[in-house]
Amino acid sequence: MNLHELVEQKSLELKEKTKDMNALIQNIPGGVMCCEYTRELKLLFISDGFLKMTGYTRKEIAERFQNEFSRMIYPEDLEKTWDKVEKQLAHRDQKEIEYRIICRDGKLLYVHDKGQVVNREDGSQVFYCILTDIDHMKKESLKLREQAQRDALTGLYNKITVQNLTEEKLLHMQEGEQGAFFIIDIDNFKQINDVFGHLNGDVMLAEAGRSLKKLVRSNDIVGRVGGDEFAVLLWGIQKTEDAEKKAKAILDAFGKLMNKEMDKQQISCSIGIARIPGDGRTFQDIFKNADVALYYAKKKGKNRYAVYDKGMPPQSLTAAELKSFAASGEKEIESDKNLGVLPYQLAEYVFHILYNGDNLEESIPLILEIVGRQMDVSRVYIFEDSEDGTYCTNTFEWCSEGIAPQKEFLQKVPYAVLGDYYDNFDEYGIYYCRNIREMTKEQFEILDAQGIKSMLHCLIRDGGKNRGYVGFDECRENRFWPQAQIKTLALISEMVGTFLLKKRAQDRKEQLLDSLHMILDNQEEWIYAVERNTYKIQYANLATREAVREAAEGSICYKAFYCRDTPCEYCPSLRLKRGGKKVSGVLYSEVLGKKVMATAAAIPWLDQKEVFLMSCRDMS
Repeated sequence: MNLHELVEQKSLELKEKTKDMNALIQNIPGGVMCCEYTRELKLLFISDGFLKMTGYTRKEIAERFQNEFSRMIYPEDLEKTWDKVEKQLAHRDQKEIEYRIICRDGKLLYVHDKGQVVNREDGSQVFYCILTDIDHMKKESLKLREQAQRDALTGLYNKITVQNLTEEKLLHMQEGEQGAFFIIDIDNFKQINDVFGHLNGDVMLAEAGRSLKKLVRSNDIVGRVGGDEFAVLLWGIQKTEDAEKKAKAILDAFGKLMNKEMDKQQISCSIGIARIPGDGRTFQDIFKNADVALYYAKKKGKNRYAVYDKGMPPQSLTAAELKSFAASGEKEIESDKNLGVLPYQLAEYVFHILYNGDNLEESIPLILEIVGRQMDVSRVYIFEDSEDGTYCTNTFEWCSEGIAPQKEFLQKVPYAVLGDYYDNFDEYGIYYCRNIREMTKEQFEILDAQGIKSMLHCLIRDGGKNRGYVGFDECRENRFWPQAQIKTLALISEMVGTFLLKKRAQDRKEQLLDSLHMILDNQEEWIYAVERNTYKIQYANLATREAVREAAEGSICYKAFYCRDTPCEYCPSLRLKRGGKKVSGVLYSEVLGKKVMATAAAIPWLDQKEVFLMSCRDMS
């Protein structure tokens, strides 16, 4: 075979391969394209599937878009798409993204773009991409997401969505931007439900939601965040007077809400307002302060608004008010409706006390009294297990009148005496005993001595491990506990147990921290922690503080120890920054007047700060 024949054969083989490749490309579902790796994404090749998917001809793409694929991407998606591409290609040579393109009929089409960067011999780079039509799937997904974000009754955003959207606004807030956050509560809504029925109450809520939507702009955030509570985020409110003007409009609109079944019922609402950023820069702070203002408005007589002020009392009752409530078995509990998730008013009230209380050791006895009086039981108490689970201790107790306290007699009770006590609890963590005579002899004797006839115990669990229980005793009769009461008490017990476990864990951490401080303060070496980059001292042990008075938290280490204006050239932390884990070096301290061996080690720190631990010892 001569050279000419060889070239002709190779040419035929190449044509066959090209033909096969074209056939493969044209039969790939969706569209295939090749474009330059530039901001314009200049098209070099597009498949017939690409044309079918978009509705264009090659000539139309050339004339309308100048063969630049970037012009075909929906403008709102373009920058986000390019950012995603660059982020993905920073770690690999492939991209996988979703965006919208403009089709010939003017409709937007969601596509999934999977592509790879290829380096050419001339040094240029191109994308080879496969585009798949995901429009139907994407729109269904967005529809489901939209449904998940909405309150079914009013069509407004739910509380989680309000929080997420508000946090997103706060995250991207620019210098000088301001806003106002409203919490709106329908006054006496429980009475409306009781008198006119829940169906009319639901109609009222839906009407209230529609009224709020009409009063705000399309870019404002409106949601239902509780049973009869709404939230509004107004962005771009520059003056408090503007927020107050909007609040007055809402009060007026709610006063005009009517239902043919409720023509004699006056509807009103109360509004709490928090200003952004003056009253907070996080959702938690803004919501809390708006809630305080709402509570203030209600205490002042309802049907009014209040703008948060630091001098306002927190949304909690005084000790005298709580005592008054506990003493009354008939008084209605005004629930904290912004939670919107707890099914029983008593449970809501308990959560309100736990969440707003400053001292858990004082809050729990008050809760036990309130629950005991409301449920009309003889005794309410808490048993907490020891760390090793070998015994339990009665740590809190409330007794009704005429019932003898037992707490002092029930300290460090061995589980060996009680037998397999936790076996009595069901899978829901509840042990209900209507008649203690049904218990084992050992257990009966212990309980009978306390005068108990029947009881209900609810487990306290931590990570699936039993850590104690909340108990409710009846000493007058063999009591029947309705299922609704059991569920409520189980829920209350779970809340109390959660807060109590958190408190105990915090106590243990503080004890451990105190012990670590003692260990470090008893070391002769100078030990301190320094933040990278800033060289600010984050911690210094006793030996360091005594040797160098200037070594206070927040001071600059090289100034305090070495009287320098710049970091020490031989500081081991400089070498540590280049990737080392632990580095040592000899330095001379002007302040100490001696050479020291300094060792730097990278350690984790609060708020994800980059910190190195310095340990220095005398070399003289």
